[in-house]
Amino acid sequence: QSPGMTNMIKIWLAATFILNLLNVTAKDVFPDYYKVNYSNSRFPTLQGFYKQEDYTHQGKPVYKKPRLNQYLYCNKDDKWTVGVKWTSKEDTEDSLTMEDAGNEEPSNSAWFGQKSDRSFEKINVSITEFSQEYPEYYEVKVIGSHHFEGFYEKLPESENYEAF
Repeated sequence: QSPGMTNMIKIWLAATFILNLLNVTAKDVFPDYYKVNYSNSRFPTLQGFYKQEDYTHQGKPVYKKPRLNQYLYCNKDDKWTVGVKWTSKEDTEDSLTMEDAGNEEPSNSAWFGQKSDRSFEKINVSITEFSQEYPEYYEVKVIGSHHFEGFYEKLPESENYEAF
């Protein structure tokens, strides 16, 4: 082979490698769910499970609490935040923000809670990856009664009011 052909093959291989890297999405790297937990009672509604959405913000995935307008995302200061979306409401609603900036993923560290009255307090937040693995159907058998027996289909999140 000629040196020119070898260089062309190297360029093609490098381009293919880069294109394959670009096809890796946040869904491939980050968990499907995060569970946010803490013991502070001033911010009770921000606790719970957050599911990864199909888009990113600040180059990182966005997680949404099912059926609520609450998100886990990386804010404009490159700090993970739990609260409403990055809108004009962001500064007027209750929120939690990691103290440290630049973390690839949210972590168990010091976070600051901000109330709508703009008061702040330090909160220890527990962020854990969560994988929800449920079967599509459950079989129910009731001893002594056949009234509720049968197969039950798992509802989609938009219809499952008891989850989360």
